[in-house]
Order: sequence, then C-alpha cells, then structure tokens
Amino acid sequence: MEGSSRSSGKSCVQCLKECSQTNKKQEGLKKIRNLIVSIGTRLSLCLVDIMLLMSQGSDEMIEKFQEFSCKIYALHTKVDWDGCAINERVTSLLGIADRELGKINMKRMQAMGGRLATMEGYNYGTELFECFCIITLDEGLERLLSAVISRMEFVLSIPFSPESLTWMLTRPPILDEMETKISECIRAFIDFVVDAEPVVNEFRNTMQPKINQLWNNFGHLKKNESAKD
Repeated sequence: MEGSSRSSGKSCVQCLKECSQTNKKQEGLKKIRNLIVSIGTRLSLCLVDIMLLMSQGSDEMIEKFQEFSCKIYALHTKVDWDGCAINERVTSLLGIADRELGKINMKRMQAMGGRLATMEGYNYGTELFECFCIITLDEGLERLLSAVISRMEFVLSIPFSPESLTWMLTRPPILDEMETKISECIRAFIDFVVDAEPVVNEFRNTMQPKINQLWNNFGHLKKNESAKD
C-alpha cells in the first residue's frame, strides 16, 4: 500500500484525502499526520502566546503583531483540500484567540476597578517586559511564519514518501528556539507585570482545548464534503 503511494507521485494531501474517503489506514500516512498535528499544535501554542504577550504591551507591540497577523492572512496556501488547510487553521485560531483575550482583558480591568495602569510599579514593570519581548521576539516572528507554516505546506504538497516526509518534519529547530524564547517572555511578563500570572493561566487553559480540537480533525473529511462526494 505504501509503495503504491510512492510510485503514483501523489502528494501527502491527496493520499490523506483518499484515505479519509475510503477509511483505509496507511501506517506511513498515520505517522505523517501525527507529526503534522504535533507540530501544528506546538505552532498554535506559540502563536497564541505571542498574541497574549503582544496584546499586553504598548501600541508598538500591538502594531508589530498586527503586521505579523496580516502576513499570515495573506500567505498563499499550497494545500488544495480543506481537511489539510494549515493556514486556514492558523488564521481561524487567531480570531478565536483575539475574542478570548478581549474577554480576559476586560475582566482583568473590571477586577482592578480600571486602576491597573495607574498602580505603583505597573508602568515600570510593563516597560521592562516590553523591552525584553521586543528584543526577543522581533526577528522570531518572521522566521516562525516562513520556516514552520511554509515548511508544513510544502511537505504536504510534494509526492508522498513516509521516510522523506518524516525526516523533513521531525523537530523543526526554529520551533524549539521559539518555544524557549516565548517561555522566557512569559516568565518576564509574570515577573514584571502586576496580576499577569492569572491572565496567562486563564488564557492558556481556555485556548488549549480549542487548539486540540482544531488539529485533531486534520486530514479528515468534513461531513458536508463527504455528502457532496
């Protein structure tokens, strides 16, 4: 079965779609799908953490993230099947995260009686946090976009071979690096900014199941699509 996929020259997307339609299981495809889901989940956690960090800072930080978001929305996809749409998952996640952040930040301001920005030490701590984050994340955002999202789409669109695809997808170094940098920024946020830790915990606890749900259906045929076929 795997050999026929190799010799046919079909892309990973085409093979996943056919398996989804026929309910046939291929070990190589399952391995690739699981790798993509793992990387997609890690990528999504990075993106929502960056969104959280950038939303808590100055207008400059917010503008930087908006520029980054615009580039994600404008990214042309190589994937021609919704069941494997990387960019569609990422952009829909940004919309979900934006709404959840709005709720959390509103609740935070109400709890502090609207006095958060005037509290002693708040502005100084926020400035330290912003400086750390801008230096740490500025170059990483562009690299995250090009090196991970584009790489995943490329891998899905080339002829399917379990060995080569596994090799290309296994532990992208940029993602390891970004996870470390984001962890450092989250720690700076908690250390320097008043009432930051509850915000981080609530946002992550809210977004984790949404991210899992978003990626768990990767490579599966949608019900309405199945009905059309």
